Amino acid sequence: MSFRVKPLEWSLTNYGSKMPEAYPVVGSVYRIVRSSSGGYNCSKGGLSSRSVLTYDGRTNHATIQDAKDAAQDDYERLILSALEQHKGGET
Repeated sequence: MSFRVKPLEWSLTNYGSKMPEAYPVVGSVYRIVRSSSGGYNCSKGGLSSRSVLTYDGRTNHATIQDAKDAAQDDYERLILSALEQHKGGET
């Protein structure tokens, strides 16, 4: 049996510049905004949010799609970290 984490479902914010946001089944909201230094920043969380970093540790993503991909990777790490392989017969 094989599993995969469902993709985040993106919509546009209801305020301001109508940027992408995703509300996952578990965890905090992901929001993408334009960065003042260029590119896009993806944050996770509400009032105490944190940046979802690029693969090389930067906060700015070149494109909205890059920011969405980073959010998906972060979300998948969250979900997969809660799973373990079950050995038959053990509970």
